[in-house]
Amino acid sequence: MTASRQSGICIQPRNLRCWCPPRQRASAAAPVVVRSASPVPASVVIPAFNSPLPEPQKQPEEAPDLRGRFDLLPFPPLEMRKLVGPTELEAFDNPKRQLVYPWLPEEVYERVFDFGCGCGRVARQLILQNPCPKAYVGVDLHAGMIRWCQENLQPIAPHFRFFHHDVFNTRFNPGPDKPSTMLFPVPNSHFTLVNALSVFTHLTQDHALHYLRECARVLHPEGLLHASWFLFDKGDFPMFDESNNALYVSYVHPGDAVIFDQNWVRSTAREMGLTICKIIPPRIRGHQWLVTMTSKSSVAEVNFPPDTAPRASVPVPVGSRRDSAKIGLG
Repeated sequence: MTASRQSGICIQPRNLRCWCPPRQRASAAAPVVVRSASPVPASVVIPAFNSPLPEPQKQPEEAPDLRGRFDLLPFPPLEMRKLVGPTELEAFDNPKRQLVYPWLPEEVYERVFDFGCGCGRVARQLILQNPCPKAYVGVDLHAGMIRWCQENLQPIAPHFRFFHHDVFNTRFNPGPDKPSTMLFPVPNSHFTLVNALSVFTHLTQDHALHYLRECARVLHPEGLLHASWFLFDKGDFPMFDESNNALYVSYVHPGDAVIFDQNWVRSTAREMGLTICKIIPPRIRGHQWLVTMTSKSSVAEVNFPPDTAPRASVPVPVGSRRDSAKIGLG
């Protein structure tokens, strides 16, 4: 058993903003501290982003015009696909040009914000979707995967833009001077669909609070937040107090997998002005719940159904290379 794979589930302190792996500490007197942009308290008004979206990177003048050449749309390399979960090419394709999430209404795909876009799994499917989004912005903390999307997907679909969200992660974006959270570089109330697939499943509690607030900020009043979560009921564990609402599977890499109390997710969403309006249970017990939220106050809140899915083991997608953060940057 390696140092990064702890046995069982560990309850971690809620505030991990200054946490650092033991192997990174030089001594007790000189720890490596990760600089943090603290989550914004509810009483603080987040500054308005009234300026337009950042301009896309200009292609070299000698670069061929590839706009609309879907026949040339490449698949991400295997070493990147291993970092985001499914590696089968079918998981990145959409040959029938169908809605990527058929349970969501067609109109919400007009403007998409993809939080944690990775190497373009959902983006590639959306490019092929009919109707294709009129605007798409994807952000991810892995610089190499963002570069791959900018160089391989953006030239074919220029209205799809990808930006590096340069925050600290022990595996995919290390660095003692990186902030632990950032604001999204996009306007308020702009996106009709905010997608966060396999993102909140890797955020600590404080970070989840910050980014759920950010998702609510950029969501259009008629839009939907579509996100996946690992969930449990902390009422079954009497050692939890009011402030602790998450379980972590690793001390060394707390973002490997994070399981949240379902009532905390519901109450925190309410604080952000969001209502849970649709829930799809996991296909494997304890794995990813798909939770859809809306800012419409007229929509009835739904309850979490029992998790009756079959049991199975699903490894954390961390790839096979020690230098996962450098993939795509060579």
